[in-house]
Amino acid sequence: MSFRIENCSAANCTKKAKARSFCSSHYMRWKRYGNPLDGASPRNVTIVTTPEERFWAKISKQGECWVWTDNTTYNGYGNLTVDGIPVKAHRFAYEMLIGPIPKGMTLDHLCRNRACVNPVHLDPVTQRENNLRGIGLAARWAKRTHCDKGHLYDKPNTLITKGGWRSCRTCSREYAAAHRSHRVTI
Repeated sequence: MSFRIENCSAANCTKKAKARSFCSSHYMRWKRYGNPLDGASPRNVTIVTTPEERFWAKISKQGECWVWTDNTTYNGYGNLTVDGIPVKAHRFAYEMLIGPIPKGMTLDHLCRNRACVNPVHLDPVTQRENNLRGIGLAARWAKRTHCDKGHLYDKPNTLITKGGWRSCRTCSREYAAAHRSHRVTI
């Protein structure tokens, strides 16, 4: 049994056929655009050159938020490539429209929409402040005013452990008293 390798069926192409009687290039164009003779770029796309032009082309203004419509990270932040370096879109917007981000500061999304790049919605704060403003575990624990048994976390009733955690002094005393009686002395 012999297999016959033919040339690509696209006009004026002399490459060897690989799939569906097209060479690799024409097959990929057929697969992406529905036509093996279409150009390398999709239809109706304008090519912009500067990072600022690319930035503005990828924004959808929805109410007060400017939503990033292009590539995002796994956790929802917009990504933009500037001179071959990936940059977060909200940081690019802030630096382009407001100015440099102060050293040691991070940008907090006041609108809580990670895809938003409106610099009015971005507030430069410390990483700690950003975490405490959020809804994560650290923020929830920091907002607690009472322990699980209802004792107030105030200055005289709060212990700070070696690891930096808060502990209720009253609960610690109760726990120590309950377990002191179980000790065996020899």
